[in-house]
Amino acid sequence: MDVRLRNREFLAGDYSIADIASFPWVLPYRRLGNDLDRFVNLRRWFDTIKQRPAVIKGVDLGKGWRRDEAQNDAARAMVFGQNSETVFEAAKALED
Repeated sequence: MDVRLRNREFLAGDYSIADIASFPWVLPYRRLGNDLDRFVNLRRWFDTIKQRPAVIKGVDLGKGWRRDEAQNDAARAMVFGQNSETVFEAAKALED
């Protein structure tokens, strides 16, 4: 992404669905042990996106969900390493 953003403000040139879809994957960079300051263009892009009013509203909306670790564990189980058994168990855990 840093290379892609070298000559453009946003991933596809203008602000687009590419930026909207990519931002949530970059958002937890600290928790994942990454340092955005090592990527000048990505840092600029990230800071620009996170200041957009709709992005602020969306990030704020998800803050409470991120703090619920039990729900996060079940959600992670549904997203990563899925099979029919894990999906069933994760869905059941969410109901409890």
